[in-house]
Amino acid sequence: MLFCGVAAALCLAVAARANSLGRVPGASRYTLVVAAPPGQRSPTYLFRKLISIHAATKGSANRRAKQATVKLLMHLNSDKSLYAWHLVVIAHGSSARVPATLQAISKSGTVVAAYHLTSAWPSKLQIEGFKQRGTEAMYLAVTFAAASISRVK
Repeated sequence: MLFCGVAAALCLAVAARANSLGRVPGASRYTLVVAAPPGQRSPTYLFRKLISIHAATKGSANRRAKQATVKLLMHLNSDKSLYAWHLVVIAHGSSARVPATLQAISKSGTVVAAYHLTSAWPSKLQIEGFKQRGTEAMYLAVTFAAASISRVK
């Protein structure tokens, strides 16, 4: 019985450490700046909340390797560029995956943390906050997959 308690505590500690990249004290919003070809303007996306961020894991004999992921929440709007990017990656593969920089910004406008994503792309787009008779705002939850995520600030 003691072993089960210790094992559960160890699993919780490992899970907390894996998600500790996402705890950014003082951040009130997040921006994702996507690298653009020379001569073109880099698209910037504004998110209101960082839901999770996980580093890539290596595979082993009994576990699959996992890509690094970042899940962010933004107000739902009419911009279809993230969906278009998602479709381009599905159609053309890894050539449409690009580097990106995620910045955590405080209420005063200063960058409190920054992450570099290599070969990033929006792997999942999901509408949240929808209720049948609710007046709640609707949000778009976007999961970005990347080859790696590293904190640079």
